[in-house]
Amino acid sequence: MDFKDKLFKFAILVIVPINSLCVAITFHYNKERLMYLKQTTLFLDELANEVKLFIITNEKDPLILLEIQNYIEVKNFQIVSSGPLIHRFYLTWKHLEIFRTQYLSDSRISHFMYLEDDIQVKQENIVYWLKARNELKKFGLIPSFLHYEIYGNELNKRSCAVSKPVIFKKIPKVQINNYYWYLNMSQPYQAMYLLDRELAKEHLFDYPLEDRKSIWGIRETAASGLTFVNAPYGFSSRVVVGFNYEKFEIDSDALIHHLPNTYINRSFNEYGKIKIKDIVLRNRNLFSYAIDIKLVILRTIKIIKKIRGKIYYLTGK
Repeated sequence: MDFKDKLFKFAILVIVPINSLCVAITFHYNKERLMYLKQTTLFLDELANEVKLFIITNEKDPLILLEIQNYIEVKNFQIVSSGPLIHRFYLTWKHLEIFRTQYLSDSRISHFMYLEDDIQVKQENIVYWLKARNELKKFGLIPSFLHYEIYGNELNKRSCAVSKPVIFKKIPKVQINNYYWYLNMSQPYQAMYLLDRELAKEHLFDYPLEDRKSIWGIRETAASGLTFVNAPYGFSSRVVVGFNYEKFEIDSDALIHHLPNTYINRSFNEYGKIKIKDIVLRNRNLFSYAIDIKLVILRTIKIIKKIRGKIYYLTGK
């Protein structure tokens, strides 16, 4: 990235900052996860001139609500008890009601962000998103992030959404200049979404999530935003991730941290195994073939475990 581009990205934050940001985080109470909630909220006040945070939880106990409150690092926040749920997974959908109410009652809100309770977003991520949103509008695409986990140290970041490398020349993409592209990843889950007011209207009212069909699970769908709504022809989804062609890797400002580093530490899980720098390849190579074989083995083990679990449930053996 040259000096002019860095200056432009800085100017976006100074001249065109997010005016008012409404953030929703759903937190199904677990004492051991409070530390992640603290880290998730740590930088939120830096992301806009005004931040309004809603924590939606399943708890009603005043003592537990006070405990949650003590882990929130945002000046302006409200804790909302969800009330009865069809299933605890549907807690993640409760933020939609809040966003709709805030959209209609407060026209000053310029952006809406939904976060899972263990995803950390920083100022550089917002700068990236604002610049990308401006560049991608004409293509009908929306900027997205890639969440990562850390194995050992900060230099060893691994993707917890992408399980196999993609070949640069074979995936849908748009070129901005000689050194910067946006890539349409085949596994676009990012555990959050960020929308400006125009996109929020589309998400909350024009194509309400409750009316859509989804290939994802309940919690994953809650974080999908407009991922699969009005995707341009030739693209598998509407979201794309910034890519630095000079370094030939995902833009570091498009990376957000999955704080628990859960998948890296699960031996038989297919996620959290590929380094960020190895996600995009110029051509198929031995590494990509090895990953394919590894995924077949891991998925086979997963199927066998499920079958054994069902047999044990039915027979007790």
